[in-house]
Amino acid sequence: MVDTTLAVIDGNGDAQSLAAIDGGVSGLTPYHAEDPAQRTALLAAFAGLGTQATLAAILAKLLAAPSTEAKQDTLIGHVDGLETLVGATNALLTTQNGYLDGIEGLLTTANGYQDGIEALLTTLTRQPTTTSRIASAAASTNATSAKTSAGTLFFATGYNAAASVRYLKIYNKASAPTVGTDVPVLTLAIPASAGFAFDFPAMSFATGIAYALTTGAADSDTGALTLADIVGLNIGYA
Repeated sequence: MVDTTLAVIDGNGDAQSLAAIDGGVSGLTPYHAEDPAQRTALLAAFAGLGTQATLAAILAKLLAAPSTEAKQDTLIGHVDGLETLVGATNALLTTQNGYLDGIEGLLTTANGYQDGIEALLTTLTRQPTTTSRIASAAASTNATSAKTSAGTLFFATGYNAAASVRYLKIYNKASAPTVGTDVPVLTLAIPASAGFAFDFPAMSFATGIAYALTTGAADSDTGALTLADIVGLNIGYA
């Protein structure tokens, strides 16, 4: 039996009797009093949510979503593959650039060789343009300046009429040499009583071309020739 005299405070702070409350609840009798048939129906409805078919449908929707873990792993795999491909491409380009640099270096070196060969050929194919001559040697060292600037020596020819060896000395100098003091670039022994012909493969002189004739081979020798010891002397240069 419900005690209708006991007052309670409702959610709004108003006093109500239990009888009034019970009266309101009685309208919910199907839920207030347990109904076995309704309970069975509710349990059956909830049980349907856990069936394999329902779960499969839910999983299908989840797998179809773009943000699933499997698809993220697939995308990450593709990105990793692209990064690997880019890295390999960059490495290949770096290697190819190295090959190109090497080829350019070889071409530069080859061009340098070509320039050197052309310069050498130019020098070797040059011809004497001028000759310095002594028809008959004086009774001296015959110090002579053939060219007062840089030049190229090609040959020296003549005849030694003396009974002893005489010496032709060539100087890199822009004026007549001071025999015995200046140091010759070449000292050539001329056989006694014989002709001579000295060929020089385009020998260069940076300052000038000068020469002298002596009776001794030493750089310091100042021995003068006897008149006409050397005849027909020709020095060819350019």
